[in-house]
Amino acid sequence: MSAKEQRFGLRFWVDILVYAGLAFLVLVLAGSLRRVSGDNQALKAQVSRLQERIPRSTERLSAKKLGEQFPRIALPNLTSEEMVELGPTSTSGRWSLYIFFGITSCACVEEIPFWNSLATDYVDRLNVTGILVGESRARLLAFAEVNHIEIALVHDRDGSVLEQRKVQDVSEVLLPPFLFLLNADGNIIHVGGTTRGDAARRASYRQLLDRLLPHL
Repeated sequence: MSAKEQRFGLRFWVDILVYAGLAFLVLVLAGSLRRVSGDNQALKAQVSRLQERIPRSTERLSAKKLGEQFPRIALPNLTSEEMVELGPTSTSGRWSLYIFFGITSCACVEEIPFWNSLATDYVDRLNVTGILVGESRARLLAFAEVNHIEIALVHDRDGSVLEQRKVQDVSEVLLPPFLFLLNADGNIIHVGGTTRGDAARRASYRQLLDRLLPHL
């Protein structure tokens, strides 16, 4: 066998080994992708099951706290820094909706137009107030401007409201945002969570308000 033939034979086997190695690598990658896809599907299913449990958990919390007095506490208005007292609305008869939310939560940002619409549509029957926890005032003001927040905002700088037992019970179970609906006497009537941008959930929450809010 000539030197040329030997080199050709060697190159032939080298090529065979290279192609075999590439084929093996493709099979390994395909298997990994299938496993990743399967894991993602399992994760999505788990998240979906967890999300479906949130409304039921919310209803149980609401029923447990029905009639309890919301903690009376004063917080500064984010814009004017004047102190705003949370709780009973004196003699106005209007109910209150307190919304705890954070500026880093996508779920919270998604809900802002819905909250704005509630404040507008129920202006004569409901005070809608957003409670922002932590962060600097400057950062919160910038966030409010960028996201066109129209509801009243108060600043819980050190988390004093969240430390109240009646609120802490909810914050330990639900992810923000969570909503406290109070009657004119400051009693907790309903505890809600995010609608996740779902039109049916938002319509359902409006029906709840229509059913509960007094006509003033």
